[in-house]
Amino acid sequence: MTTYNKRALAHLGRRLVHNQAAFVMNNVMKHRELLRHSIPRFRTVFQSVPSLLQINLPKVPGYVDAASTPRGIHGFDRSDFSKVQLEFAKNIKINRRQFHTSQPVVESLFLMGSSGTIGYTAASDLDYWVCIDQKKLSHQELSLFKEKLKLITDWAEQEQGIEVTFFPIDLADLEANRLTHLTDEEPGDVFPLLLKEEVYRTLLHVVGRIPLWWAVPSGTYLDDYKQMAKHLDLIPNPNFYPQDFIDLGFPQKPPPREYIAAALWQIHKASQDPFKAAMKTMLILEQTESGLRAPLLCDQLKEKVLTSSRDRLPIDPYILTIRRVLKYCQNNLSAENQDLIRTSIFFKLYSPLSSMVIDKKSLKARFLRDLIKEWGWSQTKVKQMEGYSEWPESRKLALGEEINSFLHDLYTKISNRLRNDFPDQVKLNQDLATLHLQMLARYSNHDGKIETLPSIQYKKSLPEEMTLVFEKDRWNLYAGFSELAITTRSERLIYTSQQAARVAAWLVNNHLFTSKLNLLANSGSKSLNRDIFFSLMEFLSKNFTTVNFNNLSLEKTPVPRKTGPQILIINFEESAYLTHIVTAELVYRTTWGEMCHENLTIKSETDKVTQYRDLAEQVVGSEDVTLNNIKFFVHPTIAGEEILETFKTAFSLNLLERQASLTTPEKRLSKLKLDID
Repeated sequence: MTTYNKRALAHLGRRLVHNQAAFVMNNVMKHRELLRHSIPRFRTVFQSVPSLLQINLPKVPGYVDAASTPRGIHGFDRSDFSKVQLEFAKNIKINRRQFHTSQPVVESLFLMGSSGTIGYTAASDLDYWVCIDQKKLSHQELSLFKEKLKLITDWAEQEQGIEVTFFPIDLADLEANRLTHLTDEEPGDVFPLLLKEEVYRTLLHVVGRIPLWWAVPSGTYLDDYKQMAKHLDLIPNPNFYPQDFIDLGFPQKPPPREYIAAALWQIHKASQDPFKAAMKTMLILEQTESGLRAPLLCDQLKEKVLTSSRDRLPIDPYILTIRRVLKYCQNNLSAENQDLIRTSIFFKLYSPLSSMVIDKKSLKARFLRDLIKEWGWSQTKVKQMEGYSEWPESRKLALGEEINSFLHDLYTKISNRLRNDFPDQVKLNQDLATLHLQMLARYSNHDGKIETLPSIQYKKSLPEEMTLVFEKDRWNLYAGFSELAITTRSERLIYTSQQAARVAAWLVNNHLFTSKLNLLANSGSKSLNRDIFFSLMEFLSKNFTTVNFNNLSLEKTPVPRKTGPQILIINFEESAYLTHIVTAELVYRTTWGEMCHENLTIKSETDKVTQYRDLAEQVVGSEDVTLNNIKFFVHPTIAGEEILETFKTAFSLNLLERQASLTTPEKRLSKLKLDID
């Protein structure tokens, strides 16, 4: 532990002032990058938010009609934001003195994510971490402040079309790494130290106190950091102001279990952005393969910022991350997997589905050009990559599945290495079990499971027009309308199944059944029509809402079981006027969150009573269900209603027999409507 005398304090003061200046300069230049290359609406919101937090006036966004509403940001009057002209308030008389407050509620305001980096795209949002000291606020004041944040969020979305999220962070929680449920993006209760490292690495300081860690010398250990934090008031430097710093805690080396949790989480997040997940998972693999001895990225970033000349600023955390990933991959991955990582990096930077044109003079454009040259990509290949949205569906699907399979292999490698190296430390607690459940739900394979699209990004590339065609004993779903020649149809094939009901379930499960879906149906020799197909999708959509994995019962995770409604579909592709059963299909969810489809066995050689009872037994099985769990879908005809009525009787009898443990149920048949000719 360091002991400070007067000389040591003076030296420390000079280091702190120097490092503070380097951090501020790097941050200023990141601000300029953001303002230079972001879309106008994004800039408007970014420049307005600090002022909206600073004031609380009628007709100004964020106004809360209560005199005790907390407002203000530390050091706002010394920032460039105090000089910003609020365009939407030109007709509102605001005295500059109204910006002043003697007790600002916000200690520090910073952005998390891609803002100000090469990772920014037109789809980027603004995630603000609002650092406050909750000890200084009453319960009512905290509620008023959160209401103010909500009103600013509403203004940004409704008036500017920009998504803004505020996360009020209590300083005591942040310093102590109590990051439970801070965001929807990262489960801070499962890997808080990894999240803390990412905070320091990616934060864009907006206004307020500066994180102390960024000013202390590189290579400082935890105990020394704590000693420095205690002695700030003793530093004899006229250019150093202790009140301008904030202690957000120290970025420590995460334990093994956090890396397993983070790897699982990235596999889960791959359903949204597999390219980003691939890069992040590679960083986790590098750490685990090094025995957790590889340096933290935030330490590397800090060293570069504090030692670089002004003409080399800003130091972009995305570039640093990508360079480190590529270096590791070059020495440890096969050529095929290296190409996957390069593809992931390209798509993460280029954003093939974005309408935003990259400024050729921007840092992102220059970096992309450097990478393409290093990889040896031809201009033809670059054009092909840029035209992702025009790729054949088979190629897009193949890439998505390839990356997902790669991620699954990476997780297995990470998990095995950590369990071998740290057998006594790596334990899957309840939080890890929940994340593991999410991976199982996504990557487990069995015949009944309804397949999922490789990612939300792929889903966004699909057109709203689709064609469902029955051909060669299968139902084929194509992107777009099928006026193209037969030779090109295979390139547009999205999904295929022998049952139309499974196609309907697939569309619902992947959230493709929306009011915007324009579906052309050609049933060929089948009796199915478009209206009944849409009716089934509406029925499934009504009964199966979006899965919340956090609410799944952990007691049921070892083996998936049926849960919630079970949809029994009768004679879906047959004539609506049949009075007997030809086909029966079952759609349901499991406790793993999967949607499943089964074809039930129809014993045509048996009588109707036995047939109906046998189908009821197949549906109920050994599961603990009630009649309310069973939902029936039949053709809306007299014949369909007759089948439905008989089925309900069969199910009622089956459940009644189970409840009463009857040994001779045959004696009851004559009393029920199931006794039919």
